[in-house]
Amino acid sequence: MLKEISKLPKVTIMIPTYGQEDIILEAVDSALAQDYPNLEVVVADDASPDGTAHVVATRKDKRLRYHRNEVNLGRVGNYRNTLYNLAKGDWVVNLDGDDYYTDTGFISAVMEVVINNPEVVIVSARRVSKSAKREFVNEIPKHRLINGRKLLLNLHKTEFRFWHMVTLYRRSDALECDFYRADVISADWESLFRLALRGKIAYIDRIAGVWRCHEDNASTEPDSNALLENLKIWDAIYDEAALFGIPSYRAKWEKRKIRVIIGYYYYSLILKKTGFKEAVNYIISLYKIDWLLPLSIFLYYKTIIKAIVS
Repeated sequence: MLKEISKLPKVTIMIPTYGQEDIILEAVDSALAQDYPNLEVVVADDASPDGTAHVVATRKDKRLRYHRNEVNLGRVGNYRNTLYNLAKGDWVVNLDGDDYYTDTGFISAVMEVVINNPEVVIVSARRVSKSAKREFVNEIPKHRLINGRKLLLNLHKTEFRFWHMVTLYRRSDALECDFYRADVISADWESLFRLALRGKIAYIDRIAGVWRCHEDNASTEPDSNALLENLKIWDAIYDEAALFGIPSYRAKWEKRKIRVIIGYYYYSLILKKTGFKEAVNYIISLYKIDWLLPLSIFLYYKTIIKAIVS
C-alpha cells in the first residue's frame, strides 16, 4: 500500500505541446485523472500560435500548471526546459500533447514498484500505438526487474525498449546524465538507455495509454538526414555502456546489431514514402556512420525481401 501523501515521492507528468488546442485537453484530463495522490501536471506550451493557453485555462485544478515559452524551443528543447526548469517531481514522465492515458492507476502502480525497489531508476509499461489503419500493443520482457546492463545487451529485441509516455524515471539521475541533450528524433532513447545503466529497470504489465501514430510524429519523418543523425545516438549509448562494465567488443557488437535493425526500419520508411531510389541512396549514405553498415543492411534478409516485392 502507498504511504500517506506527505511521505510519497512527487511525480511530474510533463505535457509538452505545440499547436494542439483541439486535442490537448485529452492529454491534460487523462493526466489529472491519475489516482496517485502526490502529483503535478505541467503543460509546457512551446509558443503555440493557437488558443492552447485559453483551452488549458478551462481546467481548474491545483495540481495543474501551465507555462508558455517566450520563444519556440523546438520539440527536444521544450522537453529539456520542462525537465530542468519546470518539473518539481522526484519522478517524471513525458506525455506528449497528442497522446493520453487510459489507465487511471498507472502512476500509482509505478510508484508502488519504486517505493519497494529503491535501486530502480526507470519503470516502464505498455501502450497502444494507434493509427488510422491499425492498433498494436508493445511487449515487455518476461523478467519484470532487470539490471540496466542486461537491458543494453538486449535492445535488438523490441520488448526491452522504452516508450516515452509509459516510462517514468528518477529526475535527479536524469539531470546528472544530461537528459535530452541530443536534438534528434530519438532524444528519449538517447537519454533513457544511458540512464538505464545507472540502476535497475522495472516493467509493469499494464496498458497505460494511447500513442497516436500520425504523419506529424517525428519518428515517422522520412527525412534522410534526420534519420542518419538519429542513428548516431548508439555511439553515445554504447560508449557509455562500456564505461559501466560491458566489454568493449560486446558493446560494439550490440551497437552494430541495433543499428542494422533500426537502419532497416528507416530504409522501409523511406521506401514506402519516397521510393526505391531514395531508399537505396539512404542505405549507401550510411557509410558516413559505419563503413560496414550499408553492406549489413543490404544483406539483411528483410531488406532483400522488401526490395523484391516492392
